[in-house]
Amino acid sequence: MTIASALAGLLEVVENDRQARCQALLGEADAQVSALLAAARGESRRHLRAALKAERTQAMAQIDTARAHLQAEQRRAQQRQAALILVSAWALLPPVLLAIWQDEGRRRQWLAAALQGAAAILPRHDWRCQHPATLPAGDVSWLLARAGELGVVGTRCESDAGIDAGLAILIKSDSGDARFDATTAGLLADRAFADGRLLQLLEEA
Repeated sequence: MTIASALAGLLEVVENDRQARCQALLGEADAQVSALLAAARGESRRHLRAALKAERTQAMAQIDTARAHLQAEQRRAQQRQAALILVSAWALLPPVLLAIWQDEGRRRQWLAAALQGAAAILPRHDWRCQHPATLPAGDVSWLLARAGELGVVGTRCESDAGIDAGLAILIKSDSGDARFDATTAGLLADRAFADGRLLQLLEEA
């Protein structure tokens, strides 16, 4: 073997070793690149999921806020509507109550309720029952008899030109005067109670 051929063989061995090392380095580099790409994609997905979650949370908050505003506006609209209805209802109440009073059957119910209510809170003696001047004599007699059935002693009736419908019951005692007012004016005096009752009736209708 000549020196030239030996040198050529040595160079071939060195070249083969170089190529093997290069291939190994390239393979390692490819693996590192793949790992870096995979990590980058995973991080991107995490960022994307976090961004989507934040967007979804913000959107839900905006929806909740819009829903709350809508519900508040609906309540305000219902309150405005109820207020308009109450204004109309208040205008109708006096003539409606008068029509009830002019019906004999319902007038007797009104009188009975007034007597029953007064008997629950007033001493049962010396009642002055004030009524419209137009109350029929038959109703006056019925009223006196009904008061007697409730155990009231000393009832007397008197007409009052200022009463258009209903009954007011007055007593005088050592502790002071008392009045149970079941006239139209008395029934409508408590505006808050009447409004509440009207709204309840409207909801039940």
